[in-house]
Amino acid sequence: MFIRLKKQMYVLPLILVGMGLGGCVSVLPEPKQPDALVRLPTSGMRGASSPLNTNIVVHIPDAMGAISGAEIAASDNQRIQYINDVRWADSPARLFQAAVVDALTVSEGDGLAVPVQVGARGEYDLRLSILDLTVDNEKEEAVCKVRVVLTRSGDKSIIASDVLQAVELLENKKSVDRAEALARAISNAAEITADFVATHAQPYDLDAERRAKRLEKRAERRKQQDEDAAKDELENELEPEEIIPEFPPEIQLNT
Repeated sequence: MFIRLKKQMYVLPLILVGMGLGGCVSVLPEPKQPDALVRLPTSGMRGASSPLNTNIVVHIPDAMGAISGAEIAASDNQRIQYINDVRWADSPARLFQAAVVDALTVSEGDGLAVPVQVGARGEYDLRLSILDLTVDNEKEEAVCKVRVVLTRSGDKSIIASDVLQAVELLENKKSVDRAEALARAISNAAEITADFVATHAQPYDLDAERRAKRLEKRAERRKQQDEDAAKDELENELEPEEIIPEFPPEIQLNT
């Protein structure tokens, strides 16, 4: 009994060592490094066509999984494939968010724009969703399509919502050139978004609006009370008077 247990104690470490050595051997190929990392244009950003007079908090856009990573996508009808040898320098969502902040920052006016990561509060929140970010192989164009929703931070009311799109024509079909065309489309979409924000984001005083609404409701109640009182008075005037019968002179009442 003792000898058998001792043999098992020797065999078990050998098995564990063998398993450990086997786990260190990898048969997976090394990931291929891209030839280029693509970022957005660093100059020539145009601000909004209207002055920005309020403070905007720009949120990180939502995006579906196929276009949310570092791979740069191309589309053929409903099929999506990735362009070889190129990658985004950052996630497309963060690239677009930064581009929108830059476009609003260089706009005229006293307003400011900051990414939501800063933790600051503004008069408006800008929420974004990337609907399409692909190179259309059939039309030979790069497309950036986004949904924008502008809400007031004070009462969370939706001020404006729209779907915006920027298209950039391809100069040739090289991987880097196609990726750079898509980067320009992102920048153009950011400028269009800045125009949208500056047009709809107007200064407001939430406290003053609430006071005005309270006064308006009070005036409506008073008006309704006056109308009800006038209606009651009119009904009283239209009620028939009590008719007192008159006896003829020849009829004498016996007392």
